Amino acid sequence: MKQLLSCDGNRILVGLKDRAFLVMDSTSSASSIVELSQFPEESKVKEQQPRNDQAELNDITAVALASFALPNSKTETIFCAVARYNKSFAVYAISNDEFESLSSSKPPTKKAPSIVYQAPKRISCITYTMLPSGPELYEFIPVVITGDLAGDSYAYNVLEKGHRLLLGHTASMLTGITMLKHNQQNCIATADRDEKIRISRFPESCLIEGYLLGHTKYVTAIDAASGIAENSSLLVSCGGDKTVRLWDGATLQEICHVSTEDTSDEIPSDIALNASGKTVAVIFDQSKLLQLYTVKRDNDVVTLVASHIVECPCHPLVISYDAPNNRLLVLMQEPDCFMFVKICDENDADATFETVESGVSITALRDLVTKESILLPDTILEKDKQGNPVLQKEIETRGASGEEVPWKRPERIAIAKEKQRKRRQNRREKNPQTKPKGGEEEQASTSGSM
Repeated sequence: MKQLLSCDGNRILVGLKDRAFLVMDSTSSASSIVELSQFPEESKVKEQQPRNDQAELNDITAVALASFALPNSKTETIFCAVARYNKSFAVYAISNDEFESLSSSKPPTKKAPSIVYQAPKRISCITYTMLPSGPELYEFIPVVITGDLAGDSYAYNVLEKGHRLLLGHTASMLTGITMLKHNQQNCIATADRDEKIRISRFPESCLIEGYLLGHTKYVTAIDAASGIAENSSLLVSCGGDKTVRLWDGATLQEICHVSTEDTSDEIPSDIALNASGKTVAVIFDQSKLLQLYTVKRDNDVVTLVASHIVECPCHPLVISYDAPNNRLLVLMQEPDCFMFVKICDENDADATFETVESGVSITALRDLVTKESILLPDTILEKDKQGNPVLQKEIETRGASGEEVPWKRPERIAIAKEKQRKRRQNRREKNPQTKPKGGEEEQASTSGSM
């Protein structure tokens, strides 16, 4: 899984192969782009680390963006997090004044990370949240929450180096992570390939509020509403069972679901829920289609209604909502790379959607991708050499059954029996007085008589 796009208002963080860019998409006539460089420690790779034929070790696997007004500071600080295939994880802290200074130069100036971590396992998803740091309500520090391929979630300090393990999913790969409200309690929602979504308290992550169960195959993506309070507990998910599901985080119950097979035969690979919780966007693996759903409420009945299908010029990889402007940003393959979908008249019975032009900065970034021949991946799903998602448990050796499991292979059983026989023989030679057990004695006498 790859999380290559993150929005925070007009600020956009995007991972393009092994390069990360922070962009200010505004109406200004000048472009505002800052490239986030690799720290020297970030490019050092352990020799014993296995190499994947389908990914370079410096390729970006996940990005996240947020801005916070820190204590004793009158202005916001922009925080960017970038994780790479080589398990490195870098945090960048940029003030508004510094961003304006860096982005005014041509070509874009590179910004070095403020903190670099080496994660225990490759990170697949990232989100930001605030951690209480004192008795007062306004005392907090920003932290990054990550999910990795081993099923673990860590919290990383972005102000100074320090991290701790939050939770684990019994070695099941995490495919999505987001913050959620559950009965006015801050919670972490983590999805995995074992068809479940776990809701854990934050920061008391050892306390599990419950599970969202309903998917019959692996979960590929989740997202939560971040807007008005009445929808702050809404969560959406999609998965390998080709369904989109709407959940109530307060009751931990499924509200409704809809099949995506009427739109595409491909697996839904990414999902986004807008801030008001009224519009859901879904894209599909290696498909040009973008499906938009409207959350319809008729008294106590809530349904997901397919409202619009948008055919993108290139097949989309990831999507993210720009909440203040109520628009959807789509990251696609080159050469188009970026597209915006604006949501109009959302409060009406039938909302309308339209594609809108991107700003000068996005246009400049698109031109940079073309000029420097940056190649984007074909898919955000990890696949084997046959093109099957590795999220499918049936293709991994750990989950095989019957005679297919490696520990039941005849040659391994024969080797184990031979080692056991030699150990017993060595014990008897060292201590001749030790009598073999009943089964061994009977077997020895039988072989002697023959």
